Amino acid sequence: MTERTNGLPRILLAGDLMIDHDLMGTRARISPGAPGPVVDVHRQRVAVGGAGHVLRKLHALGADVRVASVVGDDAGGRRIIRTLSALGVPTNALLTEPGRTTARKTRLLAHHRPVARFNQESRAAIAPQSAAALLDAVRGQPERVDAVLLSDFNQGVLTPALTQRIIGWARRQSIPVLVDPKGSDWAKYCGATVLLPNQREVARLIRTNLDSIDALQQAAAALQSGLGVRYVLFTLAKQGMVLFGKSMTRIDAAATDGRSLHGAGTTVFATFGFCLACSATVEEAAQLANRAAAVAAGKRGGPATIDDLIDYEKDLGQVHTAPVMQSPGRIEQISRQLRRQGKTIVFTNGCFDLLHRGHVEYLVASRACGDRLIVGLNSDASVRRLKGPDRPVVHQADRAYILAALGCVDYVVIFEDDTPYELIRRIQPDVLTKGGDYTAREQVVGHDLVPDVRLISLVQGQSTTCTIGRIQRAA
Repeated sequence: MTERTNGLPRILLAGDLMIDHDLMGTRARISPGAPGPVVDVHRQRVAVGGAGHVLRKLHALGADVRVASVVGDDAGGRRIIRTLSALGVPTNALLTEPGRTTARKTRLLAHHRPVARFNQESRAAIAPQSAAALLDAVRGQPERVDAVLLSDFNQGVLTPALTQRIIGWARRQSIPVLVDPKGSDWAKYCGATVLLPNQREVARLIRTNLDSIDALQQAAAALQSGLGVRYVLFTLAKQGMVLFGKSMTRIDAAATDGRSLHGAGTTVFATFGFCLACSATVEEAAQLANRAAAVAAGKRGGPATIDDLIDYEKDLGQVHTAPVMQSPGRIEQISRQLRRQGKTIVFTNGCFDLLHRGHVEYLVASRACGDRLIVGLNSDASVRRLKGPDRPVVHQADRAYILAALGCVDYVVIFEDDTPYELIRRIQPDVLTKGGDYTAREQVVGHDLVPDVRLISLVQGQSTTCTIGRIQRAA
């Protein structure tokens, strides 16, 4: 992915936006005039629904989201525009259509349990002139996007012709297109990169009971050949997920402590798209989306953040490296989020070539100085300039991967400069640590930027140079 000035993956989300309106109260009695409950409403909540659920989850992960949709020129449409503008979401591709009704779904809940739902919607396709204007707005995005997500709620925005033109535009620019499909006309998704249906949607579409892996494999093959999509990711609720590409990858459901998976579909869709926009592989994206669904279940459907994912995996005793390794721009944005959460940020840096016990004890001690440890890792070119043409022994990607797998390390970021000064300036850590071979804080690069500099004692006799010497003598 091209490095951004703010480090955020840029995602275009196209689909149906609607109003979600919840009336919450307590059930008092049965109505004497009709056989139904009487609910005393104590409060109400209004939010942007439909593709808006995906937007909120992308936003929580840290994506730079652009929205493409059409709403009515009515109170609901105006509320959606105001809400997204307040979130800082660009609305240049959010259009209004006179005479169109903005979909509204009202739920009546008693003691947090749904009693009834009332839909006010028009599933009619958007007008041809609206579709043409929306396509122009998509094509006219001022900056290149890293992924396109099509969130279809069968409300008329993603017409077959418009959907095909958006997919064609993205493919010509080698931008991945992910689809959360609805309805019965899946031909409009031809040429997409990834299709993410749930088991029931596909079974309803092909009128076949998908109760075995063989049946799922046949359905995926039919979708791949019939629609020309490269990958199909089936979500199977508490049975996990199955990813089909050139081969099959089975992903067991992550631990949820038996909690409801309501909202897991949009969580999986948003997280998968976010990861692909960050240049993760489809397998990595699927694994992380699976974990995000478990995190969201623990938050009663609330959005999962990158920080939530890292904490979740550390609780399991597992560390997936994809959310740990970050670009300089992205780590700057993460640092701002951590500061807003009141976390103490610790920064250290080094080459970490041929990781040994001394490195690990130093990193554990650094992590104990705060809530989150960011490790700046010298790039291969930087190490060669500092230590000579024979170093590093281990490639930067492998060094980063090994560091990211350590439970004491929260984030790893590779930097190209000879010193981490600029990176420290961008991160603005609360604590800066360095090895005890430094005798004064003034010797530490970045001491003028960080109020708390700590020198940590090193394990005697442990160094990469000593390790290389022992290897050479044993050869």
